[in-house]
Amino acid sequence: MASAFRDKNNAPAFRNRIHNQGSSSLSSAWKFILFLICWFVLNKVVKAVDAELTNEVNNYPNPLYQTNMFNTSVNFRQNVCRFSNEHDNGNHTLAKALKGFAIRAALGCPGIYCQTTEDGQSLDPNLPGLYVVLLDELARRSEFTWRDSFALMGRDTDEKGNKTFGDLLIWTTETYDISIDWWTKTTGRMRAGVDFPEGWYDGGIIMLQRKKEQETSSTFNPFTWVEPFSPWVWFMIVATIVSSGLVYWILEKIDDRSDRRKLDRDPVENIFLAGIAFTTHFEFHPKTKAAMLFTLSISFWALLTASAYTANLASFLVVKNTPGLQVTTLEDAVAYGYKICVWENAAIDKILTADFRTASLIRQPTEYDSLRGVANGDCDIAAVPAGTWKTRRRDEVIGECQLEWIGRKYKEIPAGFATRRDVGTKCTSLIADVIDIHIRDMIEEGFVDEAWENHLTSLFGPPSCPATKGDDENALDDVRLNMKNMGGIFILHFSIMGLVLLLT
Repeated sequence: MASAFRDKNNAPAFRNRIHNQGSSSLSSAWKFILFLICWFVLNKVVKAVDAELTNEVNNYPNPLYQTNMFNTSVNFRQNVCRFSNEHDNGNHTLAKALKGFAIRAALGCPGIYCQTTEDGQSLDPNLPGLYVVLLDELARRSEFTWRDSFALMGRDTDEKGNKTFGDLLIWTTETYDISIDWWTKTTGRMRAGVDFPEGWYDGGIIMLQRKKEQETSSTFNPFTWVEPFSPWVWFMIVATIVSSGLVYWILEKIDDRSDRRKLDRDPVENIFLAGIAFTTHFEFHPKTKAAMLFTLSISFWALLTASAYTANLASFLVVKNTPGLQVTTLEDAVAYGYKICVWENAAIDKILTADFRTASLIRQPTEYDSLRGVANGDCDIAAVPAGTWKTRRRDEVIGECQLEWIGRKYKEIPAGFATRRDVGTKCTSLIADVIDIHIRDMIEEGFVDEAWENHLTSLFGPPSCPATKGDDENALDDVRLNMKNMGGIFILHFSIMGLVLLLT
């Protein structure tokens, strides 16, 4: 009883205690909610900062895979047989066979297709280049990664003296999973164990020369059509026509049965018939043996004279319109003793050296120098890949404002990325198979052309010179007959028509 009495007397204190306990529980709940909100916001901020830092770091090559050129003491090429087995077992399609694989790539940077920062230590974050764009797209389609596992490899083989680009290709494909550059596909390189996925670069050999000023002439000769014959020949033609018409008129006068028509009235009509006989249009209708013999003679004379005129006219005008020397193939250039600029130790240098022992090759240290050699007049032509001209034609120094493509391609040669041919030890041929599928799709969908155009626009801006022709159209334009050649015959005919109208 006493206890109950005390509880009743202390009821306000009891209620306060209960209230304080409830407030404490609510305060803890609010603290927990605030903690979750702060944790969520902080997590988002950390992820955003981490993404920015990751993007920045990913422009840097991984130092674990960066090594000196031609260093044979290291090897970063991975074993991908596990991925190959998963594909063989049906776990992945070939297009996704490299899913989750961190490919170790050697990029041919710096260069026109792969830009780096000024110190050369990382990819340019604003303009990394065509290689990076293509590799990013391949990674997206194949679902592999490369940004955390790439290395930058230069293209200066002079550091090692006698090393060639073929040696660099073999070393990079033996040391890394894939070599990112426009490697020309040749039989010798394939024999050395290099595997080439579908090429995205046109390595076909073309010739470039200094653009020649078009020779234009405002001189118009309305009597070009008379030039195939000398003046004395024309005089004899006119004399023959007139005399032949008069002779036939005399035959008709002597024997009015010489022709089926009555031609003894007007000698001009006979001269007219003899004149159109010169055009191989025969209108005589002889009946007597004398008239037949005469018409046989004049028709044979007209045939030979008109044929000679036609042939000589065509030959005269075409020869007059054709430039002195036409080079349409590399064989022509070699035969004429042209000095040919080539990139020293590159695939084209090796190909031309093997195919043309007598060629006068002027070897240049870089591809850019081989083009400048033509622009400066050191060489007659430059032999370069068609893909190089596709890129360099917008260059202000060696572009299409100074150079032009002449003749036909010497060979169709694909070029692109390269890997090591290996189907059993490390199975890196799988990489070539996967890349091959996606490169084909990217070409068919127009992605490669679009990426290339964007790359060129970012480097050089839009085209500034008219496009040049890259086939036999140049030669065709040179030999076509224009109105300067043929206008005189039109003037003659229209003048005669006007005279006829005046006489009627």
